[in-house]
Amino acid sequence: MRKLKVNIYRLMAEKDIRNVTELAADIEMSPKQLYGIMNGKTTRIDFGTIIKLCTYFDCEVSELMTLVEEKSAV
Repeated sequence: MRKLKVNIYRLMAEKDIRNVTELAADIEMSPKQLYGIMNGKTTRIDFGTIIKLCTYFDCEVSELMTLVEEKSAV
């Protein structure tokens, strides 16, 4: 099975952003909502949010998130 991997932590490190609160303020989003996206706890992401994140990080959607194979528990 595949799952969506969100790469915000990596993008934050590349831009030297040290905390989620700073990023959330910069993109006008609540830290709680942003944490949910970053930790895979949210089930829906608004297109506007994706655009804000891609614009902020100057990246493509494929750099922001990727499909990966989920490791099966054996």
